[in-house]
Amino acid sequence: MRWLSGALLLSAALAVGVYGLFLSIESDVDSDSGVLFSQDTLYVDECGACHMAYPPGLLPKASWQLLLEHLDDHFGDNAELAEAERVYIGAYLQREALQYGKLTTMSRMLRNLPKEPFLRITELPNFVLDHQGLVADLGGESTVESFFGDCEACHGAAVQGRFSDPESSKKTIKN
Repeated sequence: MRWLSGALLLSAALAVGVYGLFLSIESDVDSDSGVLFSQDTLYVDECGACHMAYPPGLLPKASWQLLLEHLDDHFGDNAELAEAERVYIGAYLQREALQYGKLTTMSRMLRNLPKEPFLRITELPNFVLDHQGLVADLGGESTVESFFGDCEACHGAAVQGRFSDPESSKKTIKN
């Protein structure tokens, strides 16, 4: 009986190790390859005209839908689109959105999601956790949302969905 228990425990440990190795190899491939989501030209042209065209996998479907429903007041600006463009971009964002069951490099952002849709990427609990040191460096000011709106300031490959740059730790924070 002890031998069987030991064999089962050893098998389980090996299975977890092999799975971890597989994920590590997969992550290495992703970090060296091109874009980590399908980029849509219309989305990049329309949304990227005013700000970085955020990777759709940063927000869940409900948040993208809420954003598209209120383009007449898009964080104080009018970003309305023609109906055909809004529908097309909406379908793209729904397809590429952060969602359960779709493994991406941003899947960990699903942890502790609020039940209600939100508009700002800075409201994701994992975003807050990842950037809490920078918030403290900024003095915890309420204006940190405007600072964090420019992902490319610290993450050179943010537009491609890569947010862990070796260079980002060397950059200084400017108020």
